[in-house]
Amino acid sequence: MNVRRLTFLGVAAAVLLFAHCRQAEAVKEIDGDTLSERLRYESERSVPPHLSIAVREAENAGSAAVPELLQAVRSKDAASFLALVALARLDRNTYDALPLASKREILIAALGRHSTFNAWGHPWLGSTESSDLLIGLGPAALPGLQSLFADNRFAPLIGPATLRSSIDARLRVKDIAAHLAARIMGVQLAFDDDPALRDRAIDQLSRRISAKRPAPANPDSSPGRNSAL
Repeated sequence: MNVRRLTFLGVAAAVLLFAHCRQAEAVKEIDGDTLSERLRYESERSVPPHLSIAVREAENAGSAAVPELLQAVRSKDAASFLALVALARLDRNTYDALPLASKREILIAALGRHSTFNAWGHPWLGSTESSDLLIGLGPAALPGLQSLFADNRFAPLIGPATLRSSIDARLRVKDIAAHLAARIMGVQLAFDDDPALRDRAIDQLSRRISAKRPAPANPDSSPGRNSAL
């Protein structure tokens, strides 16, 4: 094992230890008097939906929690992510009726903001509730995901098995974003142990996404004007 890989493992271990302590703190004692405050407290600590006490509290409250969840979603702050996932569980019709642009903004922002990534999972080991919601937005989510293709931050996963897999793979935010984009496009994004080879595949995927976008309008042209003249 070379020095560079040992350094990476050391940094990864430190990041994971810090993140794990923050999540453990959040799960043990949630600071906040309202559901929105508790959702925000956990979201700021990257607590995934399946471990969120606030999400569980919303589920236990049932339909009575929907108005506050909607308010948290519309606030478009840290609380919005867990509130959106809880709303999708509790009232799918209300979730579906939300503007697509709002859902996209919340989910992409969460993926770009998180410090641990259990909410999104290891891209080559199966999907999660959050990743399925993002994929469910379809092609509208591609530009936001593409914007994360430059994010080289390590994407740690907390847990005995996932910790090892994320370190061994040198998993990055861009890997998760690219995998989600590939799922939306219906293309296979092969996994390679070498991040440099993964980067080539991500660059190719990015070009495909860009090629599918409509060309920007030419401000100098008009419907009655011959651009060849």
